[in-house]
Amino acid sequence: MLKKRIIAALKKVLVESDFKSIEKKFLNQGIEKEEVKKTLEVFKELRDKHRIRNLEEKNIDFWGNKDFDELKNFVSTLLKTSSKTSIRKDTHKKHVVDGAEFITENSDWLVYKINDYNASDLLGSRDWCIVRDKDDFESHSTKMTFYYILSKNRDKEDAWYKIALSIDSKGRKLYWDNYDQPPSGSSTIPLKELKIPEFKATFEFVIIVNGKKFTEKEFIATKGLKVDGYLYLRDTPITKLPEGLKVGGFLDLSSTQITELPEGLKVGGFLDLSDTEITKLPEGLTVGGNLILMGTQISELPEKLKVGKDLYLWGTKITVLPEGLEVGCAIDVTDKRKIECSEALREKLRSTPFN
Repeated sequence: MLKKRIIAALKKVLVESDFKSIEKKFLNQGIEKEEVKKTLEVFKELRDKHRIRNLEEKNIDFWGNKDFDELKNFVSTLLKTSSKTSIRKDTHKKHVVDGAEFITENSDWLVYKINDYNASDLLGSRDWCIVRDKDDFESHSTKMTFYYILSKNRDKEDAWYKIALSIDSKGRKLYWDNYDQPPSGSSTIPLKELKIPEFKATFEFVIIVNGKKFTEKEFIATKGLKVDGYLYLRDTPITKLPEGLKVGGFLDLSSTQITELPEGLKVGGFLDLSDTEITKLPEGLTVGGNLILMGTQISELPEKLKVGKDLYLWGTKITVLPEGLEVGCAIDVTDKRKIECSEALREKLRSTPFN
């Protein structure tokens, strides 16, 4: 017990020493002493109350490498942002919510645009999958933008207590009530009868990787990007992938406008390219799970392609399999009699009619 107390006391001394050195640095920048002390005191309070989520930003040494104005603006923004406790206590009062953008309100409703899972978790209904499951929120967010419409006056058991609105890249809107009804969403709700304020909902294409949000431009420019889990981009406006991309789980690109894959791509799970405009696979492509090429215009495979499980070639123009091809399980083709390949690969062929 005494040892723990000594360690805790030493840590406190070290932290205080860090704050003193940062205070001195800011004073040397010509900042007023009272302003520096007040800002650092508020920073400590916010940190101790766990209001700072980013581990790097919690460390005062991080701010020691910044200008004082950056720390001051950071603290000021946090003070304007409501705490999780106050939001959960009453989500139906107007709050400044980290990860959500306040859109509009009237005497009956509040409207927020939801930009990340934490905001969804704080403001949404527990019956919505995008509130219960972070992965669901992040995968759905690549295809649609969400707005939450919260009643100020209705009972918590009311079906219209909370409303979710989604809008996709084609401007199509869907609504769900407080109980996630209807399950597939409804294209209309009684907006006028409910007296929901008018606002313009817009789609913003974002890609969430390892909890970080990227615009399409930022995503494509991030060379050597590593995705810990899966990357679900099916039916999104994505047009290109970053060079050297590595995906730990599956990569679903089906029904996208992708026309080529980057060199050095590695996928731990399945890779679905069905119904894309891709005509060629890069050399050195490695796929840990199934590789699905049905509905593509690919006519040949790279020499050293490696597929951990099944290779699906239904409906493609592929008639020759290269000697260096490695497939862990089966090779599904429209008609195996039309395929030229080695005897070892022929044993893995199975015909599946393509309609």
